[in-house]
This record gives sequence, C-alpha cells and structure tokens, in this order.
Amino acid sequence: MSKFEWMELETLSSEITHTQSRLDAARATKNLGLVQLLERELAGALTKRAQVLADITNGLGAAGPKPKLGTKPVSQPVEAPVEQPENRSVRQPQRVPVQPAMSA
Repeated sequence: MSKFEWMELETLSSEITHTQSRLDAARATKNLGLVQLLERELAGALTKRAQVLADITNGLGAAGPKPKLGTKPVSQPVEAPVEQPENRSVRQPQRVPVQPAMSA
C-alpha cells in the first residue's frame, strides 16, 4: 500500500462528486446526450474507485502474517435415544416411618 493509492482514491472520490453534480445539472436542462455521457463517466469512475479501494484493502490485509485459527469447527452433539418403558410398572420409593428421637 502506498501513499499514491490513497491520493488516487481521494482524487477519484472528488471526481465522482463533481461528475454527480454535473449530471444533476444536465438532467435539469434535459440534455439527454450529456446525461448519457456523464452517466458513462460516472460508472467508469465508480468502477475505478472500487478497484483502488480493493487494492488498498488487500494491502492492509497482507501487512502481517496470517493468524492461525485456534478453534475447531463446531459440530452439533448427537442426542442419545431416550428409552421408553414398555408396559413396565414404575417402582415407587418405599416409605419408611420415621420414629421420633428419644430425649434422655
């Protein structure tokens, strides 16, 4: 990434702003030929700005070593099948009578 790329991005952004204002004026005067010309200019400048921005972004990402991901892909746990009782009687806990404690 260089200072030149940043300057080019700034220049293109200014050019786009200027072209848009000229396009608005051409539409106001209903000059169809000029509108079409300015729309093509604007499309080209937008495409070029997108490319310059992509180059700058790629340069920022390549500045250092790629970090290694420390996590593994997450997988969903497998649910264990639930056993359904088949006509079995359900055992109830036995009740044991509690005897009061004797005081001495």
